[in-house]
Amino acid sequence: MYTIAIHVPIFIQGNELLIATDWKRSLYLLRDSLEGKLGPIHVIAPHRHAQHAEQILETLDKDSDITLTPSVPRNIRTREYWLKHRKQWLTDVTQVISKSKFVHTGCANPFRPFMFDALKIAVAQNKPTLITRDTDTVLQVKELVPEDTTTQRLEKSLYLYLFNRNMNWAVAHASLSLLKGEALMKRYGDKAKNAKEIHNTSYSIKNVIPEEKLHERLKTLESPRPPRLVYCGRFEPRKGVLDSLKLIRHARDQHDMILHLDLIGDGEQHAELEAYVRKHHLTDQVHFVNKVPYGQGLFDILYTYDALLFTPVGEDTPRMIFDAYAAGLPLIGSDISYNIGREKDDHAALILPRNDLQAALAKIKSLYDNPQKLISLSLEARKAGLKHTAENWYKKRAAWTLEAYEKHIRSTPSKNSAA
Repeated sequence: MYTIAIHVPIFIQGNELLIATDWKRSLYLLRDSLEGKLGPIHVIAPHRHAQHAEQILETLDKDSDITLTPSVPRNIRTREYWLKHRKQWLTDVTQVISKSKFVHTGCANPFRPFMFDALKIAVAQNKPTLITRDTDTVLQVKELVPEDTTTQRLEKSLYLYLFNRNMNWAVAHASLSLLKGEALMKRYGDKAKNAKEIHNTSYSIKNVIPEEKLHERLKTLESPRPPRLVYCGRFEPRKGVLDSLKLIRHARDQHDMILHLDLIGDGEQHAELEAYVRKHHLTDQVHFVNKVPYGQGLFDILYTYDALLFTPVGEDTPRMIFDAYAAGLPLIGSDISYNIGREKDDHAALILPRNDLQAALAKIKSLYDNPQKLISLSLEARKAGLKHTAENWYKKRAAWTLEAYEKHIRSTPSKNSAA
């Protein structure tokens, strides 16, 4: 079987096991792309109770050929992981991995290394392995984690040291390392046994906006109207949604630019964001939209906007960017490394400098005053949407995975007999 040992929680509600809708979609795409060649998929992960979930949750279909095994609690402190729960996690993971053909895991928080511990077990059992890493954590921590006190500086230094050590070991031992974006490839590619750059998408080619529908929308931009922007994701400080609201406010107050922004989602900052909108009289321009299940219904909504506004304060790599592409929406985003990569590779982004409000407003005004530029970026966004479909990426992933599996089996044929 194909085992995934991951820190993404399995949620428990009574006798039901649930997972987030986007994770369910990813599992189904992975299952279909592998075509059963490595057996059924078995996910082992820590658990949380469903009432604590911020995401929309779903159960797996009964005939999904995917098994979920909840292990130790997910929401635990570092001390609890090492002194109370790690032994059980190692026991549970060891038992599942022993029956596996292939082990898929990763490398994340080194203070609670669920996935890294699983990887070490898989390597010790001489299993072919795959690791994924979707964000340059070193860059993200440097940009986001404060150093206001000596304790914070020491903790940050320790975190980065341990993470880098774990990642270097992981890519050197994994049969295949899937690294999202150019920054991760630059940091770890030359240390890896077998590294491939990847972009993690979930939308189907069927979700890409029909060409005629896109042209209908773009035609309405020719008789100038306020651009309709959208953000779709979690409301939390590192995502920079408050910075987006500040841009909307100052565009109006300083440049007479009226921009409309819909915020689709929820999160810890919801009340703060609503308060800012009320305080600065933005209720005619900014609207909050409830979470929408991932699927064609979400894309039907995204088709109605003109661009994605994403202004994180530190490195981030959301699939939201590619979902926007599928809807023909270019990215208007802050100058984090991943966004700059999208401008370079996909030609469908307008990059805003962080910490320079006036320069960012000038970039937005250049788009606001020139609808043809937004139209051109939108056409490039749809091209990128067609290029980055899940069908394309999962086909590549499956080929790389099966190649790594066969190479491992050829090198140690007598030690890999698990079903």
